Amino acid sequence: MADERGDGCLGAWDRGATRRGALGVLVGLAGVGRREVAAKRRRLPKKVTICHFTARGPTPYVLKRIAGKDLARHQQHGDFVYGTCCLDSECQAGQVCAAATDAVGSACLCDAARCGALGGCCGDEQTCSAVCPLT
Repeated sequence: MADERGDGCLGAWDRGATRRGALGVLVGLAGVGRREVAAKRRRLPKKVTICHFTARGPTPYVLKRIAGKDLARHQQHGDFVYGTCCLDSECQAGQVCAAATDAVGSACLCDAARCGALGGCCGDEQTCSAVCPLT
């Protein structure tokens, strides 16, 4: 059965109109692919501020401004886009600095364990609140 379908497809290629039609579709798809890649390249910002990993004890990250096209290379070795923090110490009590993998950037987010240790709970705004909702 599979061989019959394969023969039918090959038979269709014998007709010139079908070949030209298929070629047109392939060329059209190739053009769409190129436009999508070009659009993705245009969306990258010219410059991006990152938290650059230094591996130095007291300052494991420093802010660094890089070309947008170099972002993926930097992310491969631990750098991430700066949003509001590079370190947990830059966040409020009960929060941690969450590194982002995309161009949105890092953010201070509530950590349930840390917040709970302070006698609070995480609220809707990603803050550690002393007032917890009843469950």
